[in-house]
Amino acid sequence: MVASRRDSPWIRALAISTCFNVGDGNSIDVWKDSWVPWLEGFTPTPRVPSSTTTPLLVSSLIDPINRCWKNELLVELFDTVSVSAINRIIIPLVPHNDKLIWTPDPSVINPPICPGHWVNPKTLKAQCSIQIALILECVWRIWNQIVHNDAKVNLLAEEKNLEDRIIEHLQVLQLAKSTVISAPHLWKAPPAHIVKLNTDAAIIDLGATIAVVARYSNGSLFQGWTKILLTSDPCIAEAVALLWALEIARAVHMPDIIVEEDAKLCCDAFNDGSAAIP
Repeated sequence: MVASRRDSPWIRALAISTCFNVGDGNSIDVWKDSWVPWLEGFTPTPRVPSSTTTPLLVSSLIDPINRCWKNELLVELFDTVSVSAINRIIIPLVPHNDKLIWTPDPSVINPPICPGHWVNPKTLKAQCSIQIALILECVWRIWNQIVHNDAKVNLLAEEKNLEDRIIEHLQVLQLAKSTVISAPHLWKAPPAHIVKLNTDAAIIDLGATIAVVARYSNGSLFQGWTKILLTSDPCIAEAVALLWALEIARAVHMPDIIVEEDAKLCCDAFNDGSAAIP
């Protein structure tokens, strides 16, 4: 069994603050649904109380040709106040589906935004939409657990979980707004007088092998060097390779060089004197 929108408790709870916006009227029950915003309970008062037992759609009250209310039928079915309120509802020239909308509730106090803190109305609307969606999903899930599974629900735990989910979604929303899209990084060849030195280290059973490869700015190979070290510590091997590249550059008289190393710890120690040196 699935609860319909008329016998569901959460629908009855929302009825005090929701009302249908009349489109084609095909989904609105005249007597059971909320559809007249200016009346108490958003439902019209029948002129004859017994008439509420007869199912009637709002579409039956609309002239399909002239797209206006059938006033004679309104007078026949409702009291004077209801007829006046219904006539204030504007019927769209082009029929569309009926929509359930939020209506102002005089019993609810809307606190002002804190002075000195400007908030974009679009941001507030997005936050409210997220909270409403999560609350309705939580209520509907709990209702199904109780009705269909006879579950014992811990309301305090559900409230805390709901609060955590709302905070998580709002944080993602703020992160998306604060994310700055930076321009793509494009690789460019170094100037013609620059020699690039790439270093690397490989650990073997009895030690390590380090290598330095020198290339011109156009990518062509200049020279390569390798050496065996008696160490099995990869950090030490990478550091020695970096130092060896600088020694080679001095020995072969390379005044302008770029050294590339894949060991971040060694690079940080080389670029920042305060960093821990391996």
